[in-house]
Amino acid sequence: MRRLVIDNGAVLTCDGEDRYLARGRIVVRGGRIAQVMDSPDGRADVPGAPPGGVADEDCDRVDAGGCIIIPGLVNCHTHLWLSLLRGALDDLTLFPWLRRLGPLTNELSDAEVLRATYFGIAESLLSGTTCLCECCRYAPDVSAQVAAALGCRLVVGGMPPTELFGAPLPHDYGHLVARTRRALDIPGGDRGLISVWMGAHSVYNCSADFLQDAKRAADMHDCDFYIHLAECRDEVDVIRERYGRTPVQYAADLGLLDRRTVAVHCVWLTDDDIRLFRRTGARMAHCPVSNAKLGSGVAPVTRYRAAGITVGLGTDSMVSNNTLSMFQEMRFAVLIQRAVRQDVALTASDALRMATIEAARTLGLEREIGSIESGKQADLVLLRSTRPGPVTKERALSDVVYAAQRDEIEAVYVAGERVVSRGRLTRLADTERWERIRGERPLE
Repeated sequence: MRRLVIDNGAVLTCDGEDRYLARGRIVVRGGRIAQVMDSPDGRADVPGAPPGGVADEDCDRVDAGGCIIIPGLVNCHTHLWLSLLRGALDDLTLFPWLRRLGPLTNELSDAEVLRATYFGIAESLLSGTTCLCECCRYAPDVSAQVAAALGCRLVVGGMPPTELFGAPLPHDYGHLVARTRRALDIPGGDRGLISVWMGAHSVYNCSADFLQDAKRAADMHDCDFYIHLAECRDEVDVIRERYGRTPVQYAADLGLLDRRTVAVHCVWLTDDDIRLFRRTGARMAHCPVSNAKLGSGVAPVTRYRAAGITVGLGTDSMVSNNTLSMFQEMRFAVLIQRAVRQDVALTASDALRMATIEAARTLGLEREIGSIESGKQADLVLLRSTRPGPVTKERALSDVVYAAQRDEIEAVYVAGERVVSRGRLTRLADTERWERIRGERPLE
């Protein structure tokens, strides 16, 4: 792979020092960031290059003048396999929504999962998301196949229910685990694009025995464990009625919470629940748009973060969100805290970090992605800065979190490869192939 040099962009690194480079240079070798530095005149030399800079024959050079450069966005929770159902169940709260969704998803073919996942990953890449956590009920290996084909980073696993509000559901967890492990062998995923986890749907739609078996399977395979938890008030009421505890306390009593656990939603937590998360080291995926759309509530994320809990942002599915835009998620995460909780502690900088480095930490990938610094994977987003006025750090943060739109994306890189160029997926240049994926022609 040729060396890549990106010059002259305004860089929000999201690193440990939260550095901002008004006119930076990013050097990429072998898919990883080799250097990040100031380039005040746009001609800073790269060590080991000929005098005067990097020779054209040695690298691909990108002039990012007029662009804001951020780490690739990381979506901590979604269900790509539901993408074809967008708009199907728009006006329901969570429990009625799940009851209506169940019959629509009980039996899906691999071809349907493939097509839905293509739509979801395409929308994600085009809106600046370079890594997604996909939560499957079926075929995690098919999801991995799509991600590898499009050049997207995917953290994938299965979190099936064993019942739907008391009615048993068929499941074969052993088969799901086998297909999850198979995802690691997908051709094209060998560049570190694919990683896996194991999980269970929830404490209210899974038996205690299954929850413990699923957690043991995750531990045995050295994987993180994922579960929806404390998402709505109905869940709290159901678990209190059944077990006399909060959902978080019940999960802890079953041994589900530890440093290898990611709990999704976590809207309704007591002070004791927060202390349990802090003590166990469990992490959270926060989905503010989905929580609002389903009437589940507004999670007090500033309290969670102040307690030292790792919190990353996620969109949830296109059925409960209607879009997979992490720009929308960042914006809404801040505004809903201010509108509903009158809490102004969550800032634009916090939101960007929750969609980059903190999201990467939630997924256990903070050493590889989530910030722009030497040694990490070159997952990058270049946004055209079209608004008038000087681009200071504060202005760059404001533009990214409060104003950025998908059509402002100039380029998206994953592992140093340009996978999006001005609104086009570079690996889907063939129109006929895209028509097949959309269902306008049969899949090969």
